[in-house]
Amino acid sequence: MSAKCRVSQRWFSLFFGLLGVVGLAGYVAAYPEEWRRVQALSASNVALLSLLAIAGHLFTAAKLRLSATMFGIELPYWEAWMMLESGSLVNVVPLSATGLRALYLKRVHGLKVVAFGLATLVVITTNLVASGVLGILGLLKLTLDGQAVSGLLLGLFSAYLLVPVVVAGFAWRLRRCGGHDPGEAGLTWWHRVYRSLLGGLDAILSQPRTVAHFFLLNLLTSLVICARFWLIGGWLGYPVDFASGLVLQGASQATSLITVLPSGVVGLREAFTGLGAAGLGSPAVSGVLIATLDRIVVTGWTILLGSISLVGLYRRIARAEQAGPAPESAELP
Repeated sequence: MSAKCRVSQRWFSLFFGLLGVVGLAGYVAAYPEEWRRVQALSASNVALLSLLAIAGHLFTAAKLRLSATMFGIELPYWEAWMMLESGSLVNVVPLSATGLRALYLKRVHGLKVVAFGLATLVVITTNLVASGVLGILGLLKLTLDGQAVSGLLLGLFSAYLLVPVVVAGFAWRLRRCGGHDPGEAGLTWWHRVYRSLLGGLDAILSQPRTVAHFFLLNLLTSLVICARFWLIGGWLGYPVDFASGLVLQGASQATSLITVLPSGVVGLREAFTGLGAAGLGSPAVSGVLIATLDRIVVTGWTILLGSISLVGLYRRIARAEQAGPAPESAELP
């Protein structure tokens, strides 16, 4: 990517980040009586939320480690943790957390950007499937309890389960449309990317157990988010049981479907959570407030841990550049 494109992407991210902050602030300011509920939170409540936030990051760091292991790179867990916290800090700005992690793995461990992109796609896909399964289970429980729920939520969660089908269709189409391979002497940039994509797909398909591990880690992460939403809703006095928490966390994951916007844009996750609350017959502001408080707690820890991790990552990148380029992963052509 050229310097001009990187600058444009940065301004694009900052624009939507500021737009999200302004929009969210304006929305919650229109409900001052709802913010009075926040006074019910105690120090012990915040401490428990902090522990759950850190637990969620532990599972996410494990997914980052698997992303590298899938392509033959033994990434220490502490490095995966630093990558996660640094990327989360960059998202706060917001910039591209995925770009930072891809840069680190490329410079320090030689993992190709295409490989990391494919691993990220696996993470997103399995996360949506996990959220869809849990969301449908939550809707089923609420329906059995006699609560009316919106059919749009069922449609959203069903769409999550279709993501693997779409991804598989794209992979099949990619194999069909690659064209003639001219050999090493006549490789163009497209042929290089195409061969890397095929090699990455082969590496992923040959490791179904690793994909299953991604799914399980995403289930655990989703359950942690559900627990946070459930606890916050109860503390604020909203009628949010665990099944409702499953639905709200599922709705909040719809941001993964909007890949054009930066993933950390403030207000996007809150908006989808508010729509999820409305789909359950509750005021949309309840979902927005729950997701906002959750973001505040998570962001506080992100700023602290991410600042430390970001310094450590850049030092390791600088040392790796002085030592010369890392040998590229042998898992891809």
